[in-house]
Amino acid sequence: MIPSILILMLVFQIQSVTPTLIESTTLKFFKYLMISTIALHVTLLSIAGWKTGTKLIAANKFGNFLYQLDALASICIGTCWMTFPKWLLHRQVLVELDESHEFLGRVMGANFIASYIVSTHALHWETNEDRYAAVDGRVICCLSILGAQIWSQTYKHWSGNHWVGISLFSTWTVISLIYRSCLTFAKNHVQKKSE
Repeated sequence: MIPSILILMLVFQIQSVTPTLIESTTLKFFKYLMISTIALHVTLLSIAGWKTGTKLIAANKFGNFLYQLDALASICIGTCWMTFPKWLLHRQVLVELDESHEFLGRVMGANFIASYIVSTHALHWETNEDRYAAVDGRVICCLSILGAQIWSQTYKHWSGNHWVGISLFSTWTVISLIYRSCLTFAKNHVQKKSE
């Protein structure tokens, strides 16, 4: 729901500040899409009784630390992209930046900020299968962004100054993969004990 709210705010910002940047029919489509997804989320959460988890699994200290670190990184990185996307991009590209770059940078920031929810809720999920889904989602996200950053190094409009971002996402990807391996190892260990 949070990405829908943030993207809806960005649509309103585009409509008022740079109305010719995106066609009005496209803006209208996204406005109604975001409103309908917000309504859907509110409905589903209401039906479920707004339950997002039960209790913190205190024995999983390493996992709890990583979920909280993931949530913090998501919020910090997302806030930076929401606040000053042109500043983050200006050294990375060889083209003149315009409002479309700023808008797409903010959309990416909105999605980063929203992804913190998975990590904070995973702290309270009792089954490891649910926790696997959170880790797998982060691994896929990090691998995709890291792949795009590495690919952009070969593209002519990018300057090659991505090493801070590549280092950050390399670290985030490795941590996600290590934690996923730990969860798999723990699962296999428990299965062998029960046999």
